[in-house]
Amino acid sequence: MVYDGECPLCSREVHLLQSRSPDAKVQYVDIATKDYQPEKFQNLSYQQTMEQLYVLSAKGDVLKGVDAFFTLYSKTGWKGLAMALKALLFQQILQALYQLFAR
Repeated sequence: MVYDGECPLCSREVHLLQSRSPDAKVQYVDIATKDYQPEKFQNLSYQQTMEQLYVLSAKGDVLKGVDAFFTLYSKTGWKGLAMALKALLFQQILQALYQLFAR
């Protein structure tokens, strides 16, 4: 998962996910550091990652927005929340809300 470490909300969510699921096989990458190297993450630019959440699967698939949250929550023990996100109506509403928030 790539996230903005300078965003207080983003950092809190990462901390929550890490503390609730320390054994989850999720790598959290802070794009706000000087060490961020896009070439290691499917060439996702800083600008792209600032527009919405991205998760890269172990297979190399790039997931974004609500689909990224679904995968992330599934991997970190929040399966009920992940399933709610997958429901079509919720997914459409959340995608629209997320687009507003991400800007």
